[in-house]
Amino acid sequence: MNIPWAIIGDFNALLFQPDRLSNNPITYGDVRNLAECVHDLLLSELNWKGNYYTLSNKQIGDGRVCCRQDRALCNTDWMSKWGHVVLEYDLPSISDHSPMVLSIYDTQRQIKVPFRFFNVWSDQNEFIPIFTVLAK
Repeated sequence: MNIPWAIIGDFNALLFQPDRLSNNPITYGDVRNLAECVHDLLLSELNWKGNYYTLSNKQIGDGRVCCRQDRALCNTDWMSKWGHVVLEYDLPSISDHSPMVLSIYDTQRQIKVPFRFFNVWSDQNEFIPIFTVLAK
């Protein structure tokens, strides 16, 4: 696909070995399907803030399991068009998942570049003042 697109949500799958915190070790088989899909589709994960683990079974002790199943993935076209984003994982309340908030910012309106001129530029032989060019 040559259009910008993103996929965001609960994948019910793990992408990396540290994505589950529990007494059961994670295997390559646990991450293979999603890892191959992300690789084949040339996807990247959006930068994010908040807790690493986005899902908890809310148990205490040895039965506690925390996972990173919720993600935001996109292709390079999407990143080029809407790359200035902030994805935040908030604290879960009644759900076992952390809510995801994706904020997209327009970088063109936020960046104000001041005009700068260095006098040393006019000392160069190649320097041609703009009013000289416009007068011709």
